[in-house]
Amino acid sequence: MSEERIAELKAENEGLRDRVEELVAEREMAKKATSRVAALGAYLFIGPRLVDTFRKWLEAKSFTNPLPAEETAHLGAAIVRRIIRVGWIGLAVASLPIVLLFWQNMLLQGQIKQQTVDTLIVRRAQLLATIYECEVEEEPSHAMVKGEESTEESEITEDGVLDEEAKPRCVPTASRRARQEAVIAFVEIERGRGVETDLSGVDLSHLFLPRINLEKADLREANLQEADLWEANLQGADLEAANLKWTILRDADLQDANLGRANLQGVNLLWANLARADLRGAFLGNASVGEANLQGANFGGTFLLGAYLGKSNLQGANLEKAYLKEPVLLQREVAPSQWIIENSSQWTMHLQATGLEALRHSVVDLRGADLRGNNLSQSQLNGTHGDHTTILPEGLEYPNHWPKAPTLPAHPEPRTPR
Repeated sequence: MSEERIAELKAENEGLRDRVEELVAEREMAKKATSRVAALGAYLFIGPRLVDTFRKWLEAKSFTNPLPAEETAHLGAAIVRRIIRVGWIGLAVASLPIVLLFWQNMLLQGQIKQQTVDTLIVRRAQLLATIYECEVEEEPSHAMVKGEESTEESEITEDGVLDEEAKPRCVPTASRRARQEAVIAFVEIERGRGVETDLSGVDLSHLFLPRINLEKADLREANLQEADLWEANLQGADLEAANLKWTILRDADLQDANLGRANLQGVNLLWANLARADLRGAFLGNASVGEANLQGANFGGTFLLGAYLGKSNLQGANLEKAYLKEPVLLQREVAPSQWIIENSSQWTMHLQATGLEALRHSVVDLRGADLRGNNLSQSQLNGTHGDHTTILPEGLEYPNHWPKAPTLPAHPEPRTPR
């Protein structure tokens, strides 16, 4: 072999040796990097406190032949603490799906609630349409006044009674049963929403609505004629200028209700609670208000002719300017459906003339009523009917036309034995 070839092989051998050394260096670097990464991971997972404790334990063990008691106890405590910490981390990771599931459930509940609200809004609109939808009657072509030709201004009969059929009115299009169910469902929806029921101007005439809850409801100018509201809850309800003609309100709760200027002709209020009710300017002709609670009620300017108030509690009631005597028709107003009535106290009120002739010779019945604490005058009391069971306020005397209390016969003296 030539020297040139030997020199080439030596050079090649040197190159291979350098390459091997480079590979060994790279391997050592990889090992160091892997160990460092593993150490860093172990350090992060185990924690610096446990690593330091373990290092101290190893140092103490290298100097002492038996295991060091103190360092071993510290190492055990550090391991237990780390296990507990890792357990909490695992619990948190494990509970993450539960949290996500709960959050998803809340989102679904929100969507369901929104759908329910949307459904209630649609249902509420449908119920209001059923309750309020009506058609205006066409004006009748026949004569509105008995014995006279038809004219645009004639709406009063010869007897002075309003011809109600002559007035155009809005007739509900839905059936009575459908309106009944719609009113009950609407009241339940409004109470579920936590808002006061608004049924102002609604036509609820002839409906059967016993024990309905209309607390603080808005029923201004509503038509409740001949409706049955037996045991209804009308506490704080606003019934101003409402039509309650011949309505059944037996055992109803009308505490703090506003009945100002309401038409209560012939209404049945037996055993009703009208404590602190506002009845100013209301018309209670021929109304039955027997055995009712009228404590603190305001009857200022109320028409009570023919009303039955027997055995009612009128303690603290305001009867100032209440009309208790026979009405006197003075004049007819511009509106032909209204009359103006006055008495000597300059009291003025408006009432419909329907059924007025039947009230001309009626009186207020106060038999058994408790009138203590109100401002009833002697002249007002003289125009009423009562008896010895009526409890009068201080300063008033029983009218002469009231029947006197029956006198019991005197018991004979017992005979003495002989």
